[in-house]
Amino acid sequence: MAKVTTTQGPSKRSFEGPVRSRMIPAMEVEVRFMPSEKRVRVARGTPLIEAAREAGLPIAAGCDANGLCARCGVLVLDGRNALSAESDAEAVAKRVNRIDPEQRLACMTSAAGDVTITATYW
Repeated sequence: MAKVTTTQGPSKRSFEGPVRSRMIPAMEVEVRFMPSEKRVRVARGTPLIEAAREAGLPIAAGCDANGLCARCGVLVLDGRNALSAESDAEAVAKRVNRIDPEQRLACMTSAAGDVTITATYW
């Protein structure tokens, strides 16, 4: 047991008990891949391409994950509102590469919440 003293403004408080860490864990989100049903927990803001690689799934990419090739298109089955907004660059890459407008480019899309995605080759 440790004695902990805290000060907040002019007041001072003491208590005895186990010391607990006050570190706040990074916010994690779950990315689920269908039809394999693999799931990974990643930090909020992680690009979907990184989540797929962490899950051990192949993800098509002919560029350095910068949206040029648009081969990493995925279909969002659930959680569309939990993704980063589509950028102008992503929209142009999809149009130029004739990618279905409903798909998102995994290299240019990050997860802000729980999502379920699929690709035609999984």
